[in-house]
Amino acid sequence: MSCALTQARGISCRDATGGIVRVAFLEWSVGLAYTTASGLVDAITLPAPKTAFGWELPQNMGTFSSAPTGSRENGTIFFTDTLSVVIHKFLDDDPAEIYALAKGRWVAFIEDRAGNYIMSGIERGLEVTGGTAFATGTAIGDMSGHTLELTGEGATPPQLVTQGGTPDFVTDVGALSANLTVTLA
Repeated sequence: MSCALTQARGISCRDATGGIVRVAFLEWSVGLAYTTASGLVDAITLPAPKTAFGWELPQNMGTFSSAPTGSRENGTIFFTDTLSVVIHKFLDDDPAEIYALAKGRWVAFIEDRAGNYIMSGIERGLEVTGGTAFATGTAIGDMSGHTLELTGEGATPPQLVTQGGTPDFVTDVGALSANLTVTLA
C-alpha cells in the first residue's frame, strides 16, 4: 500500500454548510463490503437482502464526526466515528425501536445539509454508546424526546457515497445494492 498523496488541495470557497438532514440505519453483518470509483462508494455487497430505515432529524439536531488516532510507537492508525441524533416527541414505537438500535450494530448512511451522503460503520458497525433513551425538560419549552450517540472504530475513515445526480436519498443509497431497500418515514 502506498502512502503517497495523489493530488494537491487548495482553499475552497466559503459556501459549505454543516449539519445532518437524515440518517438511514442498516443492520451490520459479517460479509458487508464496498467498492469505490473515483474515490466514492459506488456499490456495497450485502450477504442477504436488507432494509435501511431512515430517520428524519430536526434542524440543527444531528452531528457526525470522524477522528483519527495514531500511535507512533505502534505504527498504527484508526478512526473513531461518532454520530449523535436527537429525536423530538415520544411515539408509541420508540421504546422498541430504541432498544433494537441499542442492541445492534449498524451501518449509517448520513445525508448532510450540503447534499453529501456519508457511509459509516461498514467495517465493524456503529453501536449505541450513550444518550438519553427518554428525556423531558422542566419548562414548557424544553425538549421532550430522545438523544442517541453511536460510535464505531475502523481502520479506514468513513466513505463518501456516490450521488446519482438526483439527488434523492432513497434512490441514490438504494442503488448501491440490489439487496438493499431504503425506507423513509
